[in-house]
Amino acid sequence: MIFEKVKGWVSCLAPDGMDRLLNKKNGTLMDGVLNIVISSIVPAATILMIFIVQAALGITFSAFGGLAGLAAGGMTGTMYILIGAVYAIAIIILSPVGFLLSNSLDWVMARILGGKGKYSDQAFYESHLKAGSNILAPALILLAMIPCLGTLVSIGWTIYTIFLKYKIIKKVHSLSTLRAIGVIIIPIILIITIVLALVILLYGMLFASLLGLYGLGGR
Repeated sequence: MIFEKVKGWVSCLAPDGMDRLLNKKNGTLMDGVLNIVISSIVPAATILMIFIVQAALGITFSAFGGLAGLAAGGMTGTMYILIGAVYAIAIIILSPVGFLLSNSLDWVMARILGGKGKYSDQAFYESHLKAGSNILAPALILLAMIPCLGTLVSIGWTIYTIFLKYKIIKKVHSLSTLRAIGVIIIPIILIITIVLALVILLYGMLFASLLGLYGLGGR
């Protein structure tokens, strides 16, 4: 059963696979959340394994420093494993929360632009996209570690998943091409604008503080 689910998630990453899903009977919101929770185990396990490997390498190299080095390496390695476990648990817990918040933003924007689709339908379909991405997480994480290539892969994958999300939004809400694109692009523009505004504000406060210190120093 799990294998069939995984196969279904991955197949939805292809445009024709997503089209087949969109033409099937809708699922429930709970189905979508379960897809996210179950699939998030893969990236969580991947992160944990990376920390375990780092811990093992650290302990191995510290062994060359004698018993004292080995003891220190063992403590550091244990900390690495504990941190990895915390990250893994956080991924499993926060993935469905982040998914629901992101899906809510998409749904609200779609409604503003005239969409009529149900929140549960959109969540169900988008959960397949997210779950499929989670299954491919080990490969994506490893590729992301490669200089230059990792950046290109990350950008390319982000653009591709945006395209698949566009197909979901357009189908669920029966929106025109332009409005479906707007549902996805407008929140991105808003987030970038808010981040830039915060950065400018922080730099402004820092600049003002430096001016104040300079003024006090001049006196």
